[in-house]
Amino acid sequence: MNKQHTTTRIADIALLGILFCVLFLTYLGVRPLFTPDEGRYAEIAREMVASGDYITPHLNHIKYFEKPVLFYWLEAAAIHLNGLSMTSLRAVNGLLALLGCLLTYFTASKLYNRTTGLYAAIILGTSLLYFVMAHMVSLDLPVTVFIMACLYTLLLATQTTSDQQRRYYCLSAAIAAALAVLTKGLIGIVFPLLIFGAWLTLLGQWRMIRHFSLLPAACLFFIIATPWHLLAQAHNPEFFYFYFIEQQFLRYTTAGIGHYQPNWFFIPYLILGFFPWIAFLAQAILDATPRWKNRHTHQVELFFLLWAGIVFAFFSFSSSKLIPYILPLFPPLAILTARYLASPNYHGFMRDRIFVITCVFTSTLLMGLLIAAPSLDTRTIRPLAMTLKPLLQPEDDVITYHQYYQDLPFYLERRVSILDWQNELRFGMAHQDTEDWMIDDATFWNRWHSQKHVFMVISLSEYRVFLINHPQEKVFVLNKTKENALVSNFQPLF
Repeated sequence: MNKQHTTTRIADIALLGILFCVLFLTYLGVRPLFTPDEGRYAEIAREMVASGDYITPHLNHIKYFEKPVLFYWLEAAAIHLNGLSMTSLRAVNGLLALLGCLLTYFTASKLYNRTTGLYAAIILGTSLLYFVMAHMVSLDLPVTVFIMACLYTLLLATQTTSDQQRRYYCLSAAIAAALAVLTKGLIGIVFPLLIFGAWLTLLGQWRMIRHFSLLPAACLFFIIATPWHLLAQAHNPEFFYFYFIEQQFLRYTTAGIGHYQPNWFFIPYLILGFFPWIAFLAQAILDATPRWKNRHTHQVELFFLLWAGIVFAFFSFSSSKLIPYILPLFPPLAILTARYLASPNYHGFMRDRIFVITCVFTSTLLMGLLIAAPSLDTRTIRPLAMTLKPLLQPEDDVITYHQYYQDLPFYLERRVSILDWQNELRFGMAHQDTEDWMIDDATFWNRWHSQKHVFMVISLSEYRVFLINHPQEKVFVLNKTKENALVSNFQPLF
């Protein structure tokens, strides 16, 4: 690499770094935690720091093994470094989103050219779903970045003639796959194996793997991915079945465990999530799809097409579907779209100017949505929590009525009692004593009628029913939002 090329690459990275720092790392603390996901994962990280237990995740002091531990470690590290705040917690995904865009620039530049690399990074970073997830406390963005790092390096390993570089890429792929597994489970290794294996099969190039550092890579993968799983099992004998069997296998195959949606569920969200670049996606895919006899001369394009297709099909046939699940197919789509737009054969009018105008318009729109987001979220419990927090004494009880507000313990920085609700906490309740804070009606009324100060968070619909069924009860309303109310069994002195 000559000096001019190095200087150009450094300038590109600096430019992209500034752009995505503005897009991903501003206004992180202006909106409340989005429920349920942000409230849940923020609270797990907070409890991890508060308890000092970095092996067993807890949600409202109940064991929570639906997901692995790496993301909670990253969030806990952010809390240690910058304090307990929404800015600290959201900065983790903001930085990972920036890393994903830089990896996309690097990979597309190596495989194609500088223009394609720049286009690909910007397309990925300004696509609606990627941008939104970059601002969320959620696992889907981190696992996407680790999976893309694994697949990028695997592909680059096949395109280099240097044995030293190939070894570096293989070991990097193993590290990335292990981190993906520690972030969201077996898909972190299943996707790379499926995609890479399908690609080698279609090309008839399985002998290629003889040149890969398979044994060192496999050892490195297990050294990173295994210890936490073994420690979690040693500390929690019930871990293996729930985590591997129920959450990794039955969740995929059984409609009653996860979030069931029809097979076509992801189609509209792919269209919306890849906005505005969806306008070019069909042409980009058509332009990249090789004829069967030409597949060997279009190996890179075939790899990206398989990547996007396999991820989309895998989740479309899953019994559990949520919108962010399809985020891992955005990196290959971004590169294919960039390849099409940067191609000399592209006949679009004034290509570079149109691309810049689209980027400026989209970035402005995305930042506007980010600024407007606090006024659009009516489900947040933060106003009630901010009213309650200065009133609370250690001996007071906070009860959520017939539901669990995921963000409430985070704002209060303490456990809450939950009346007649289990859902995702059911597993942990079966393996630890939670009767002090997972309560039934009898316990609720005993506490409500005691001399103890009780604060209750209740939906407005439930509150109306509560008043009708218990007209004799003295209930003091402390605050309301559009959906919920904060009430107490005594009149506090503000």
